[in-house]
Amino acid sequence: MGWIYLDLARAGLSLEQAKINHVRDAAQYGPGTTARIIMHEWHPRTWYAIIGLYAAHSDQRMQTPYTVFLRTDSIDTRDGQFGYKEMTEQMGPLLEDTPCLVMVRTIFRYIPYAEGDAIAFRQAHGIPFLRKASAAAGMREAP
Repeated sequence: MGWIYLDLARAGLSLEQAKINHVRDAAQYGPGTTARIIMHEWHPRTWYAIIGLYAAHSDQRMQTPYTVFLRTDSIDTRDGQFGYKEMTEQMGPLLEDTPCLVMVRTIFRYIPYAEGDAIAFRQAHGIPFLRKASAAAGMREAP
């Protein structure tokens, strides 16, 4: 893990072009897998994306993803740089930007369970979750 920077002026990119490239690159997960961004949103310093992984040989419209995860990237666009440090929800990123209510509901819909550092992350951002033990009993925990 580490910051990767792209000097927008030197690369001849606008911030919007850099964002489009970032979203496109986030959906690249190697041979045999197709990634689809289910929902995403930009904040001044953070990018949230719910990403589903599908078998590459199937029609994703007719298939449920075999893995869904929340990707959070810390974005820095100061001084003409566009950088990110890739993280997953499980790593418990320390982010100041809170996802919007629609994003929060979508996260819970696709990823209802939380473990490890993801619990503290969800509590800090008001994202509901189920713990594995409680899920078996059909109990929903609120942060």
